[in-house]
Order: sequence, then structure tokens, then C-alpha cells
Amino acid sequence: LGGCRYATIRPLETVGTAVSCFSAFAAEGGICVEWTMNETRECGDFRITRFENEGESILLDDVAVENSGLNFSFSDRAISSERSYRYQVYLEEDGDARFLFETDAVESPRLSIYIVNYPNPFNPRTEISYFNTVKGPVSLDIFDVSGRLVRRLVDKTQSVGEHRVFWDGTDDSGARQSSGIYFCKLKSGKNVNSRKLVLLR
Repeated sequence: LGGCRYATIRPLETVGTAVSCFSAFAAEGGICVEWTMNETRECGDFRITRFENEGESILLDDVAVENSGLNFSFSDRAISSERSYRYQVYLEEDGDARFLFETDAVESPRLSIYIVNYPNPFNPRTEISYFNTVKGPVSLDIFDVSGRLVRRLVDKTQSVGEHRVFWDGTDDSGARQSSGIYFCKLKSGKNVNSRKLVLLR
């Protein structure tokens, strides 16, 4: 896996031959954990537990584990800036959870809010992904080039991490908007970011 080139790889000494090595490191927008199995697993799921700073643990039940052959990885983006995290990985088979390894503590990177969308230009709709760095009130609004508020897509309290929403080119009343340039504005706490959207009819 590409990230292993930039991280200290630890050989596994505690669980026999199931895992040969693993690593955890800060990556853009979060923390990446990678490991290599010594044997092919045709069934079973991985269970990930995250520990923050002084020991509070959270089961990451929505994390997506990717694999290529015997190499596995996941990215944890639901974290806060400049905090320490470590992870325990288990393999669940036939109702039993087998402990595989625990990472060293990793300092999370300094995070910043961002907005991306695809496709752009778009018709009839585009998916907007955004990342907020603090838990709290979040607003995501669409404006036209004159500064008129066209659509409020998000207005609620959200957790730290990446979120997704769609815009279908309509205003708050459901009226279709004409082709042109629009701006998506994200407010998360005291942070503000924006992105240009191009609607083509």
C-alpha cells in the first residue's frame, strides 16, 4: 500500500501469523491504518475501535475497509485537529471477534474545512462533499452571481468529518434555476469556505 512508504511499519508479534505488519499515520484529512494479512480470508469482517487521548473508545461501525489481495486499509476522517488517536483491529468470524493488533498513538493533522463537488459542470444534479473540523452548527448555501440566496441545503448541528449532499439545480421553492455560475458557501463554526458550481441546462 502506498502509505507504508511514509510510515514506520511494525511487525506483528502478538497474534501468530494472521498479520505480518501494520502501520498508522496521519494523512490528508484524517488518519490512515494499513495492514497485511498472511493468509487469505474469504469470510469475516473487520471491527475497528478508536481510542482518543485519555482512553475513551469508540466503535467505528461505518468505516469502510478497502483491500487489494492481502493488503487492507481504512481512513478515519471523523476526527478532530491535533489530537492523539490509536486503533484496535479485530477480525469477526462465526460470531467471535479475534484481536489482530493495536496501533501506536498517532497525532492527527491540522484539519481545514473544504468543499468539493462532482460533476462540475453538472446537469441535472451534483454531489457536494464537505468536511467540517468541529462539532457544531453547519450551514451550506447556494448563491447566484448577484449574491442572492438560492437554496439552503444544510442548516443543522453536525459531527466532525466528511458529509455529502446533492443539489438538483432548484431553489428552496423547487423552481428550476437557469444555466450559469453559482457559489456553494460552507460555514462551520468560525470557518467559512466556498466553491464555484456551473449549472448547464
